Amino acid sequence: MCLGLRIVKPHSYRFGAGADFGMGPTQFGVDSSFPMSTLQREHWDGHPIHLGEGFRLHRDRRGRQLEAICHLQTHPLGWELVLTVNASLQRSEVVRSQDAVLDLTERWKAALVERGWR
Repeated sequence: MCLGLRIVKPHSYRFGAGADFGMGPTQFGVDSSFPMSTLQREHWDGHPIHLGEGFRLHRDRRGRQLEAICHLQTHPLGWELVLTVNASLQRSEVVRSQDAVLDLTERWKAALVERGWR
């Protein structure tokens, strides 16, 4: 299943007026003959698209009903998971693979359930 991602070549390692600070790919233990690439959205217009929810949990705290929602949205480098509680941002993380989306969603949900969310 393809979700609109493509492989692109990374930008140069140079910073500013041609200086490279001696930090090319080989200084990081990467074989320079290996083509480095980064996943990017093919048709990114600068605005994330909401793709759905990973989970929705509830909890009562001092007589007040709380709702935690894990939103999934597009990101130029893959997907972004956004955790909100009563529409207030709690956490956000960008992942690059579909497996990572599922793994992170399950980890966040398990952590909340462990703290009494249901």
